[in-house]
Amino acid sequence: MRILLIEDSLQLAEAIREFFRLNGIQVDICGDGKQGYEQAQRERYDAMILDLMLPSMSGFDILAKLREAGVDTPTIILSAKTQMDDKLRGFNTGADDYLGKPFDMKELLARVNAIARRQNGVEKDILQFNDISLDKSTHELVSGSQRITLSPREYEIMRNLIEKKGGLVGKELLDERVWGYSGPNMYNGVEVYVSFLRKKLRAMGVHTEIKVLRGAGYRLNAIDDGASDADAEKKD
Repeated sequence: MRILLIEDSLQLAEAIREFFRLNGIQVDICGDGKQGYEQAQRERYDAMILDLMLPSMSGFDILAKLREAGVDTPTIILSAKTQMDDKLRGFNTGADDYLGKPFDMKELLARVNAIARRQNGVEKDILQFNDISLDKSTHELVSGSQRITLSPREYEIMRNLIEKKGGLVGKELLDERVWGYSGPNMYNGVEVYVSFLRKKLRAMGVHTEIKVLRGAGYRLNAIDDGASDADAEKKD
């Protein structure tokens, strides 16, 4: 299991990491709120432990923005703020559990294992990145009231891109997952279907694009208002 710990007390963070390491769990630490938010968006984790009082961005803001972006990593808030209003705000923002400081390491470990098990036991029918969603039951690309049905190969490519949550997906990996080793690589099949998907995203007017990294692969990218993808080709 791999979890993300966003905690600005280095001493506490290192103590948690060592205890979890002894129990077979890898812990990545971020001590800054904004950096932790970016890490949670960039990487996939089995669970997240989140402090509330952090430099640059509060834990509440981190969790709210992650949930808005479709990041559903199971999250435990770990905080000295133990008033009922704080707990209710945490749960309403999208927390799966809330544990006050001081706490027992064994209890924290048990709670992390519990929320990770619950998450792994349910397969989501909707995948989301930024302002687009992919309905796994209908193979539709969704944004607001817009819905576009994807072909089987378009769906497989988009599913792999969304599951990576903005991370790089190599062309060879897509070749293997969409067509298999004996697929029509000589005809640049991946490039053709990525081109179809990019046109559909532009037609929907969403703030999400597929970036092409020459010689490496593809990744999804959230577009800021007024910005354009410097790597996007004007013709597909």
